[in-house]
Amino acid sequence: MANLDKCISCSCDTKYTSEVHIDDRFCYVEGAGQLCNDCWNKIYNKKLLECKHGVDKDKYAAVQWYRKAANQGHMRAQSSLALVYSHGDGTEMNLDKAKKWFKEAAYQGHASSQFNLGVLYSRKINGNVDYPEALEWFQRAAALGVIEAQYNVGVMHRYAMGTPQDYSEAARW
Repeated sequence: MANLDKCISCSCDTKYTSEVHIDDRFCYVEGAGQLCNDCWNKIYNKKLLECKHGVDKDKYAAVQWYRKAANQGHMRAQSSLALVYSHGDGTEMNLDKAKKWFKEAAYQGHASSQFNLGVLYSRKINGNVDYPEALEWFQRAAALGVIEAQYNVGVMHRYAMGTPQDYSEAARW
């Protein structure tokens, strides 16, 4: 028998296994994870989070749930929290925190977090650009099929950004 998913709030077993698609679940918070019925009812009755089940949107509460799930190692929540920090949506914009959470998710194999790290390193963050680091993260995301990352790897080889100029490598991507 497969293991039951844990509630992201209280860590108790839920009634769902990882084989059940999120569209077929109740009490699932997109980007954060599964809640048990008790925790869902606490949130639902207070109308804190946006969900397909009719709960009002509260970005600030969502950030708290993302943070709680991210701290428990949930890679989608880590990525969602990083996006919140990178845009300042529901919390202060903080690119250092965004980078930290993108890395947490990226090291677990989250392709879009790997791509987003490449973007952060290829732009001026705190006055610095790190093209070799950007290239590394773009290559990781490209290997997982992220088309935008594949394009960026080609561009970086074409224009010698973090790597020697290599037209054939650029064309390959």
